[in-house]
Amino acid sequence: MADPILLFTGEELRRAGAMMNPLDVLAEELVAPGASAGVPGAAAYWCTLTPWTPADAGTDAGNVTETLVLCELSGTGDRSLMPAEMLRLLGAAALTALAVRELLGPGLITACVLGSGLAAEVQLAVNAQHTRDISHVAVWPGGTTDAAPLDPRVLDQLELAGARLTSTASVEQALFGANLVIVTGDVGDAPTGTHLAKGALVVNAAGLELPAGFADGAQVHLVDDARLLTGAPDPQMYLDLGATAAGRHDARPVDADLGQVLTGLHRGRPHLDAIVVVELLSAGLLILPLAGRLHQLARRLGLGRPVG
Repeated sequence: MADPILLFTGEELRRAGAMMNPLDVLAEELVAPGASAGVPGAAAYWCTLTPWTPADAGTDAGNVTETLVLCELSGTGDRSLMPAEMLRLLGAAALTALAVRELLGPGLITACVLGSGLAAEVQLAVNAQHTRDISHVAVWPGGTTDAAPLDPRVLDQLELAGARLTSTASVEQALFGANLVIVTGDVGDAPTGTHLAKGALVVNAAGLELPAGFADGAQVHLVDDARLLTGAPDPQMYLDLGATAAGRHDARPVDADLGQVLTGLHRGRPHLDAIVVVELLSAGLLILPLAGRLHQLARRLGLGRPVG
């Protein structure tokens, strides 16, 4: 008899993610797809993700209302259900932290996050753990007056990382002096010709085009995975549920992707004062290798409950 399917909550995925280094998992995949399977030259991916419905899986997950995906490890039959939205956000946050690691110059980091809600919270949590030398974070919650307060655990993470957190009333205030800009939501009302600090790194993790003029001063325009520019997502790397638009980019030429930066084929930042924009084309997608690693670790930690 097959082992029961484990149901992981979004909180359990976050806990498993905090116990691993997702940056290295994604770096391996961007450089050599299939590398995270642990089998040199692996031709097939080691896990699959499929949309889940109770009828398809023959299971009852109780009163779960969020969209779930079924993760299955090839060759083992290990299966789990995980919330699609949390998996997506963890992938985007890990790619953001990877871009910071590879592209931001040395010294203290003054960051700003443009957006609110769970997307901003996950970005803050992952970057507080994996990004060094953050001294200050300014958050612009998207012009809303009723943004939910951040999880106290995220505030604790920022404090332990030595980062001071402030909330701002405008995009301009959040951007002032920031050398790291993380976009998680719609900044459509950002003023044209927004001023970016010298040497700033802008990571667009919102899955939306940046406003016209927002990053006109950028010298380098990168994407996470250039394969997403030319066609449908590779089904062995990504799952597109269609619920969230895949990342879109504007008409500016793309200089390279993160895989080329990681392998040294592109230098990434030509000089310390250059403004670099990284657009996450996978912002609306689920990343299979990350799901597989999260499944393995969550199972090892004894998380989840059996269903079916």
